[in-house]
Amino acid sequence: VRNSNMAIFSKPLSVNPTCYELGHCWTPYCHKASTDIASHVFKESLKIYGTLYLVAGILRKRGLNYYVKKFVPETIRSSLFLTINGTLFISMFCIWRNMLGCLFFVTASFIPAYIAAFTAVLFERKSRRGALAVYLTNLAIETGYRMLVERKIVSPVRNGEVYLFSAVSAVYLYLFRKKDGLGDATQSLFKFIMGSDECPQTLPTLLSEKSAATSGREHRHDHLIDSSRTTKSYQDSYSHRGSRSSLEVDVRKSQGGSIFGDKSSSGGSLGEDETSSAGSLAGDETSSGGSLVGDESLSGVSFVGDETSSGGSLLRDETSSLGSLAGEEETSTESLESSSSRPRGSKALLSSSTSSSLQATIYMILQKLPLLSSLVGGVKEQLRPVLRSFEQLPRHKCCHHNHSCISYVLKGGAKMFTLGYVVQSMINSLSVASRILKKPSTLKNTWFSKLNLKLAAFLGGYCAVFRAVNCILRWIRNKDSELHGCIAGALAGLSLRFYRSITIALYTATKLMEILYFKGIHFYGFPYIKSADIFIYAFSTAFILHAAVLEPHTLRPGYWKFLLRVTNNRFAFMNRKLLDVFGVNSSKIQPDYWPDYEPGFSTLTRNNS
Repeated sequence: VRNSNMAIFSKPLSVNPTCYELGHCWTPYCHKASTDIASHVFKESLKIYGTLYLVAGILRKRGLNYYVKKFVPETIRSSLFLTINGTLFISMFCIWRNMLGCLFFVTASFIPAYIAAFTAVLFERKSRRGALAVYLTNLAIETGYRMLVERKIVSPVRNGEVYLFSAVSAVYLYLFRKKDGLGDATQSLFKFIMGSDECPQTLPTLLSEKSAATSGREHRHDHLIDSSRTTKSYQDSYSHRGSRSSLEVDVRKSQGGSIFGDKSSSGGSLGEDETSSAGSLAGDETSSGGSLVGDESLSGVSFVGDETSSGGSLLRDETSSLGSLAGEEETSTESLESSSSRPRGSKALLSSSTSSSLQATIYMILQKLPLLSSLVGGVKEQLRPVLRSFEQLPRHKCCHHNHSCISYVLKGGAKMFTLGYVVQSMINSLSVASRILKKPSTLKNTWFSKLNLKLAAFLGGYCAVFRAVNCILRWIRNKDSELHGCIAGALAGLSLRFYRSITIALYTATKLMEILYFKGIHFYGFPYIKSADIFIYAFSTAFILHAAVLEPHTLRPGYWKFLLRVTNNRFAFMNRKLLDVFGVNSSKIQPDYWPDYEPGFSTLTRNNS
């Protein structure tokens, strides 16, 4: 086989096997193949979406009315979306083969997958499309990169995902320090991780170093009043901008979120919408709630994305994220417009309450684990005198936190370290729940495994480094600045070294591109593309499924396994040896597989293929 990057020019343009010989090798009948896929995908989708929406409803503290009126319809609708996607894919594959009499490189998968994805996403709720598009774009970029590496066009960069996440964190945390830099839901997520002391929405901007040292609470109160007046004045003038005003309201509201015009606040966070990790055609099983190409592990529930490879963790797509499960609820266009006219302070309160609700939920879970609760309580008692001594150390006059800088850094790092350790332990326990029931002693080994330290070190280091660098820069420069957030974010992002994940890096980068594009629409006249989320979703999904047919070895291993699960292993039954003529090593993932064809429907044998 020649170099695969010359495949299109040096290999045949088409292959002539029937759709039975190449695609649905388990049955010679096209209609039977479609119904087989439809029934199994729908059954798996109900399990996945039902579980996801149930957990999301519990964590969002939705009342009985939601479960009576919305839970079942939403579950069925999302399941149908995924089922249509999978069923139309195999159906269009057969139609194109029979219509053309052969299969070209693009008709073998890409075109059928595009038609299927485009049609299916129209059945899904509009509020979910933007997050689906972002999530699939993230996965498509990773798959494309793996293809380039496979073709030896590019070489892998060691720790490349760490450097990417560091650069992305620099921009995110600069915007986090800047007033109105991020949307409410994304801001809320970072406030949960970093705390609210560096967030301008909850603290007034200091007019000068001198006034910061002398004016105290009175100055803060006056500044808050002035800030609210300024915001109201801005909003009053904003409402008279002519025909584009309603569009800009949507754009401004969705700056953190939905792609190119999704009018739902639920798309606003880094991983806030259920669909950022829930329900993509290429998602992971729990964080995606039913993707056709995803991760099969329950531990794929993500914090910032998927958000996936081995055993999955809270920070994998992505997004089942804490942001997704505890994020803002979807709102209609009318409620968006009315909410955008609220004073900024009320939005900050909403974001703050989201973080508080999430913290309360986590603490409630911890309290129901007596052993862990007593352990944490004992450690706190032992450390209390030490913590008090740290609190008495000096604090810079520009710092907004209550106690010393050292105490501020240690408390933030310890809090997120503990959260990461507990969450990873709980997820690992769920993944071996059946083993624990048979052998309870396994629980101890699971909770005290060194593997739990990876997520803990990442979260703890991410928060601690960000706080430490901000404080150090205030001491060095004797003033505060939003640029401190950029420097601190870049250094904090290096903590991903403890928990290396290309998924996290790519997902956060994709979301950042979306946020910046919306800012470009609002401030610099970038084009507003109506329904772009549909086209982006369809293209990204087609690209991923094209890889799943012709180059499955370039997919994330977790997604390939999940794809096999939701199709009842049907994807593995394709005879990819017939596609090797295209020069992309299609059979690399299963080099020895050959279907057992039914006599009378095929004359192909391993030797004459």
